[in-house]
Amino acid sequence: MIEHKRYSTRGKPKKGAVKDVTEYSISLNITSNLPKFYEERKRDGIFILATNELNDEMLKSKEILNEYKRHVS
Repeated sequence: MIEHKRYSTRGKPKKGAVKDVTEYSISLNITSNLPKFYEERKRDGIFILATNELNDEMLKSKEILNEYKRHVS
């Protein structure tokens, strides 16, 4: 994360003006491993499990999967 300070007004700042706005930028490098992805997709398949519960502490991913499996079988 990179912090950038800037003036809050447009144009040339007045003498003695202070940079009073702080902005942040993030630089990311995203890579993929497509051969591995396709290999895993053939073996396991990919599916989405969704819930209305937004609190991660209330319902863990593993519990969602177990509940899904319980209803399917």
